[in-house]
Amino acid sequence: MDADSRLTSNGCRSRPISGQEDKNRMDIFETYRSAAKALDFDALYTIACDLLAAHELVLPHPTRPKVTTHARASARARLGNVVYFADASGGNRWALVQAMNFIDGYVTEDGPVVLFDDKCANIVQHVAENIRSGKDEAYWTRNDRFGGISVGQTRPYHYFYDQAIHLAPLRARLLAEQSIRSIATALGTYLDPAQISAWDSRAPEPGCYYLMPNVIGGTWWRSRDSASFFEAAARMENMIRANIPEADIHYPDGSLVVWFGVTAQKRSWLEQIQGYAEIANSLARHHPSVVVLLDGLTATDGRHDNYRDDLMVVEAITRRLDAHILPVTLVGRDYAAKIAHCKKAAAFIANAGSGSIVPLRFCAKPGVLHSNTAIQSFRDDSYDFPVHFVEPEFVREVPHPENPRGDWISYQIPWQYVHNLFADILRELGFANPEHRQVPDLAKLPISDFELFGQLSGQVKPNHSSAHILRLVGGMFAKTGDPATAAALYEKALLLDPTDAGVQQFIRQRRLLEK
Repeated sequence: MDADSRLTSNGCRSRPISGQEDKNRMDIFETYRSAAKALDFDALYTIACDLLAAHELVLPHPTRPKVTTHARASARARLGNVVYFADASGGNRWALVQAMNFIDGYVTEDGPVVLFDDKCANIVQHVAENIRSGKDEAYWTRNDRFGGISVGQTRPYHYFYDQAIHLAPLRARLLAEQSIRSIATALGTYLDPAQISAWDSRAPEPGCYYLMPNVIGGTWWRSRDSASFFEAAARMENMIRANIPEADIHYPDGSLVVWFGVTAQKRSWLEQIQGYAEIANSLARHHPSVVVLLDGLTATDGRHDNYRDDLMVVEAITRRLDAHILPVTLVGRDYAAKIAHCKKAAAFIANAGSGSIVPLRFCAKPGVLHSNTAIQSFRDDSYDFPVHFVEPEFVREVPHPENPRGDWISYQIPWQYVHNLFADILRELGFANPEHRQVPDLAKLPISDFELFGQLSGQVKPNHSSAHILRLVGGMFAKTGDPATAAALYEKALLLDPTDAGVQQFIRQRRLLEK
């Protein structure tokens, strides 16, 4: 069965949801598990629509199927949603856990159970620990009413590709069944559902419990059938693109507008400050006007937040730009504002994770994507416009000193290589483009400040004196080409330990240079 016949325009099999048979409810966990493993979209959407259309969530206890339980309340836990169930007298308690999928697992007095997706095991375990500690006790004493769908996530990728990707098919099915109700937009709503699927939204109501619309998680879906996943993703992205108009801003005639994505936290391109400035300045020699849209972390819908770390990177890039280049800062804007601005861009450079969602997916712009070897979020899709990925042989990974996870690994890439890929993109688009630069040997790139200062935690020992630690830090500043800061730290070290010959020598040399 092909993807179109499985998903169709309304997402699920058209059948009445009124007679919610006891047998279906008894088998819901196994039915959902089997449907998820088989990617049976007909069954997956039917299960979701059956529950979302109900006036009340009533399910059998997972390990005592003859015991009927009613939903009492729901609460967010990390990137998941937890629905708390109990019988009519408040006993036989258990919790249903949604993280990436519609049903990721449950927790009973016997402990946590993960249905099928091991990537969600940590959130199910987290809920089990909260329940065991008594933190969630109050939820079972409530008697809230069912409020329907709630959207919101801690990570943009999971908001769009676990939740939003299903909104249009769910809306069509529930409209057909006359069971539609507005969506509650919880904390972490990155784009108004009205701009995704024309679905009305509202704030969550006190005294209501909710389900998230994760019919099947994007990560699970994509790992088993990337073609149908990207078909569904494109339908959602096309609707978003059509619903958000281009920003009403006029740049000078003949302006080349480009989009550069920065990352100040985990998974950073360590040459980004010098690299983006060099690339922009190179473009300015071939165009009468260059506008650089500088992107970073994104606020939730309707907000404009101050992400200071990203803004510091943007400011460092801006200081290096030629005077006639116009920088436009989009750090901290929401997705609607970023999409509106990005529609004016000719091409982009961004990281290959969530930082590429706006230019690559929502705006379908040509561009260059860089990343470490662990995160290549959209490489396995095909594009009918120029998209170049940085090849692994030009990437030197620099693990985070305090977190070994793959999605935290930063990396070095010669900016000249990124420059040349971007020049090729502009050439393919018919723009005037700069000549290629010679790419230096990756092994000969200077050590980055990030890597150098990240070594400090491994060099400082419990028995080291304050003077010794100041000398270590001073030495690092000296290696980065900042002798003034190094000298200031060495002066302080000398106050604490006047006998340190190495510090004395550096101070003498510094003073001679100043004279």
